[in-house]
Amino acid sequence: MRYSESVKRIYTLLMMVWLSATATAESSGGAWEVQSDTYEILLEERQVTYRGNVIAEQGEYRIKADRLRAFFNERNEVIRMEAHGTSAGQAELENLTREPRTELFGDSLYYNLNDAQVTARGNTTFSQGHDTLNAHELTYNLTEERVVANRNAEERVRVVLYTEGSITP
Repeated sequence: MRYSESVKRIYTLLMMVWLSATATAESSGGAWEVQSDTYEILLEERQVTYRGNVIAEQGEYRIKADRLRAFFNERNEVIRMEAHGTSAGQAELENLTREPRTELFGDSLYYNLNDAQVTARGNTTFSQGHDTLNAHELTYNLTEERVVANRNAEERVRVVLYTEGSITP
């Protein structure tokens, strides 16, 4: 039985809608659940865009943003995401299970799922408990727990660490 091109496109659309809601890539370790005010899918570009009060969760990670764009490979696996904040708030990546609490803020976050790496750009803050690191651009390797921070022309990297037993804010 041969399917018409329109039936194939509808099937692909339905698969991408389903996969965008339960995007399971071996490299990412499970399903993504995304909530937002609006949703747009672009089949040819293999991407989905969520807008307005976006909350995306998978396992131990939560992303909050005003806009989140997910990119898929040919097997419909999520391979990367871009999260953008607004003038009222920044995009945020939070580890839900790690103690002390770990958070990464930036005007924009670029999450490469294959490399398990998030790059934050613009007014970035990385915090673990009360310790903080501020930079213009910051790359956080989720697997290695490694952070690399870079300055811009106006501001240097700033780190505030509290030793055990010191008075915290």
